[in-house]
Amino acid sequence: HNISLLGLGVLERRSSARVLYTAHDYWLRCPRSDLFKYGRYPCDRPTCARCAIASRRPPQLWRLAGFTQSLKALDCAIAPSDFMRRSIQDFVPCPVVHIPNFAPDPNPEGPLSAPDGYYLYVGVLEAHKGIRELAAAIPKSGDTSLAVAGHGSLLPHLRRLEASGANIHARGWMDPHDLAPLYRRARALVLPSLSHENAPLAAIEAMSWGTPLLVSRRGGLEELLHKGRSGRSFEPTPLDIADALARFDRENLPERLRSGARACYETFHNPEAYLSAYLTVATASPGEPPAPAPGALGLPDQSPAPGTRATGEGPT
Repeated sequence: HNISLLGLGVLERRSSARVLYTAHDYWLRCPRSDLFKYGRYPCDRPTCARCAIASRRPPQLWRLAGFTQSLKALDCAIAPSDFMRRSIQDFVPCPVVHIPNFAPDPNPEGPLSAPDGYYLYVGVLEAHKGIRELAAAIPKSGDTSLAVAGHGSLLPHLRRLEASGANIHARGWMDPHDLAPLYRRARALVLPSLSHENAPLAAIEAMSWGTPLLVSRRGGLEELLHKGRSGRSFEPTPLDIADALARFDRENLPERLRSGARACYETFHNPEAYLSAYLTVATASPGEPPAPAPGALGLPDQSPAPGTRATGEGPT
């Protein structure tokens, strides 16, 4: 899992057991771990030393000596999104398997609640998450109300907007127990990320409640829409976000997509499906190519090529 602070020695093979690595971020190929160049935009071409210095991080010279050799201990890498799989497959000397991410089911009986009058954002409140763009879209979206759960450097900015009369309700960090009712009644979870997201748990948690998704066309986010069954996508600009919110309401998608969102969770993102796929990979014989993960989506390649800006229409 996240071994970036543990040193390369953790990869050393100490027994005959298979060595698996789950790529939760882009650490295998990016010193920043997020493919977000200079902390400002998705990486378009690698200039890693310059980017590290501009990001106030020392150049990671250890990547030049022994890094590739250490990775040879890996039997398989697991990617929670197909975008991540394609992003890292040329950087590891082992197979990379896509197993869709999961979240525990807080709603095992599966009842769906009618949507209330607000959209929801859950996550860290930093610029690369598209928070400024989302906040700027709200006044352009008529009566749209936005609830925000999370903490970060932009929380004071959101609270200033709220105090000035914007229809934004910044709740700060919330306990999962208190967050559940917000998920359950939201019109949609909005993830306007500017960076190449992998497979954020907030999206899967929302689907477990039957709450649809509105996501930016970045990284693996569009894969979570399952060909439009669980949500829609947009370009992360204030005007495009405002248009997406208006269209979502106009087409009554907060109501129409709820059963599809829950069905996608049950099919692709429940713990049992993940564990079955994980154990298939973990118990493969040495040298045996891992079997295709049960529940893997087989979606057409809708994501931008790794290291490029996302463009094009995508699902609408």
